[in-house]
Amino acid sequence: MSHAHCTAVLAEVRATIAAALARHRGTIAVSASPKLLDVGCWDGEPTADYGAALGGAELHGIEVFPEPAATATARGVRIAALDLEKESWPYADGQFDAVVCNQVLEHLKNIWLPLYEITRVTRAGGTLAVSVPNLA
Repeated sequence: MSHAHCTAVLAEVRATIAAALARHRGTIAVSASPKLLDVGCWDGEPTADYGAALGGAELHGIEVFPEPAATATARGVRIAALDLEKESWPYADGQFDAVVCNQVLEHLKNIWLPLYEITRVTRAGGTLAVSVPNLA
């Protein structure tokens, strides 16, 4: 698969997630300002797109790499820098109306802690978008 093809596929996945969040915009938030968590948010560009799809969300992200985390912070994303495989997340139970985990789990050996944390921080009735390539 070429680099251009991979880039196109990733763009399509991001657009699909944003469209799904937009469809749920009216029912997703318990308040006028929904809270979004993007797990593995990288530079925050997709996070900002997801927040816009929700009609303007409070943006949070988890990112372990310092340089893209700094870029995400500059985009208005509140960053938690942590190791997804080893650390509990610094968020309250049910804190987020929407959680996105796009192209992250396939990079981890221990997916059980992040899966637990994702379900813990997503409010009851909230929206969760997870995308992974073929794990095989």
